[in-house]
Amino acid sequence: MDERYEELKDRFGNISDDIKTYMYEKLMDYYLVKLNVTVGEKTTDHIKLIFDENSNGENIFRASMKYTSEVKINYVRGKLHVIFYIFKLKENWIVEISKFLERIDNNIEAK
Repeated sequence: MDERYEELKDRFGNISDDIKTYMYEKLMDYYLVKLNVTVGEKTTDHIKLIFDENSNGENIFRASMKYTSEVKINYVRGKLHVIFYIFKLKENWIVEISKFLERIDNNIEAK
């Protein structure tokens, strides 16, 4: 996605943060459907992603290794719950979660 964003900047000049966020929001929506992930609890300080029982836990764990205190992983009733603490993320939460889901998808496709 970063490459596409840079290409748009090269073609059309500066792109507003709102447009960048919109692009990542659409990417996030795409990966949520593709990876069969649901958004659970969402508050002002955190958002929970719930992966179904068929998800590859190893790929999810690998993708989460980039984060230290920003993410918490729980296993509840056969499903992985990944909680992102919004206030600890370096970028907008939509951008971070989109990149996280993209890393998971890339690990799946590499196998």
